[in-house]
Amino acid sequence: MKLLIIVLGLLAVLLVAGLAWYAWQLWRGVWAKDTANSQAVVQRQRDARADQINSVRVLAKSMLDGDLNVTEGAIRLKVLLDHLYPDGSGEKHYPDLYALYNATEHMPRGRARAQQPPAEIRKLDEQREALEAQYREAVLRQAREVRDAFPAQ
Repeated sequence: MKLLIIVLGLLAVLLVAGLAWYAWQLWRGVWAKDTANSQAVVQRQRDARADQINSVRVLAKSMLDGDLNVTEGAIRLKVLLDHLYPDGSGEKHYPDLYALYNATEHMPRGRARAQQPPAEIRKLDEQREALEAQYREAVLRQAREVRDAFPAQ
């Protein structure tokens, strides 16, 4: 009887040890996947930031080369700068670019613009052109600053 208790006790110890080893192996697998997922997330964030920086440089260059309308460039740059400066400091660095964006934000774009009567479009274009004339030099100077602030990667 004593021998049976000893044998059963040893079997119980072996069973617990085996289950502990199996649990350890499962935990290591989960930890490895979490680490790999974390690294993949970090890499995706790095890639997204590099894409945003490249887009900022291309947009600023297009504005400076005259290939992109100043207002359209300000709109696109503002959106990207909001991502690159998530703390909201983009407006502090590039106030005229943001000012032009804010001054034209109410103007319809895309389909909404196409649905406006021609007289309204002319009126809005006149407003936009006056704002562009007012902000052009400062916005182009800040486009140059934006381009130079984010080195090519």
